[in-house]
Amino acid sequence: MIARLEKIVPKTLLLLSVLALAACGGNDGSSSTSSTATAMNNGGSKVFLQGQVADGYLDKALVFLDRNGNKVADPDEPQTNTGPGGHFKLLVLATDADQYPVLAQVVPGQTFDEDTGNRLTNPMTLEAPVGQYQFISPMTTLVKNALDKTPGLTPAQAQLQVQAAFSLGGQVPLNSDYIAAEQSSDPQQAAEALRLHVTAQTAAAIMSALQTDISANLGGTIPATRTAAVQALLTDIAMTNANKITTALEPTAANPAPTPQEAAAGILAGIDPTTLDESLLALYQQRPDQQNPLWGANPPPTTPSCPTARQPRPRAAEARAPIN
Repeated sequence: MIARLEKIVPKTLLLLSVLALAACGGNDGSSSTSSTATAMNNGGSKVFLQGQVADGYLDKALVFLDRNGNKVADPDEPQTNTGPGGHFKLLVLATDADQYPVLAQVVPGQTFDEDTGNRLTNPMTLEAPVGQYQFISPMTTLVKNALDKTPGLTPAQAQLQVQAAFSLGGQVPLNSDYIAAEQSSDPQQAAEALRLHVTAQTAAAIMSALQTDISANLGGTIPATRTAAVQALLTDIAMTNANKITTALEPTAANPAPTPQEAAAGILAGIDPTTLDESLLALYQQRPDQQNPLWGANPPPTTPSCPTARQPRPRAAEARAPIN
């Protein structure tokens, strides 16, 4: 999907191509085999950033360039929607293309998960490291937040960190289309792609359910000032439960084909959602406010230190079908 400029074309031909592209629009989520295309307007040179968004492929998700780092689609930031196959084309200033990350948000009741054939009911934010917008998924979200928490890491090191946490072999890069890779003629690569897919589904189910819980704890809405803290908390929970997720997806005699929904339900049962409150988010907010590192492998606890008699609030389970 990465565009490569393979030859220099005459300036006149390039200009005609640019004008034709601009006339056709393109900020509509339609698919393309290249990841960038150039256009011109009175504001200067712009490029189309082209990629896909997936848990399974997500149609009608909101995609935006997060220029201020608050993980919110602000009105003055470039935005578009994904189309079938999770494809998007996002028009941005050329100077911004490799400077800011591209994020995608599930819009409850609108975003369509092609894995299940259903519209999603829980919100979720997906991210990718700067310049790696070609495939955005729950796994790239974990990579991006590893970089946010440890600025000294390189993207390659962050990817290795996530792969190791989930016992993934690395045959399929985390920033590649694992759904397409399931059709690989290499049996090992196809098997790894399937593992990556169900792991991503499970992480997505956990993070989206907990985001709904947090929103309820905050009165029904997550303020823009807390969005980054929420995202940091959710990814920490996913990473600290990586081994449990991996184990829950392993076949057993009692359950030879565990589904991501079943795996996620087991993880969620061990987290009291009432503990994901403002006081915990305030700790996470210290990182962007004070430029402090987060807690790495030892985040603030997400369950009470002493048992309580409170019962976790029932969750609206997201229907995520098994992959055949």
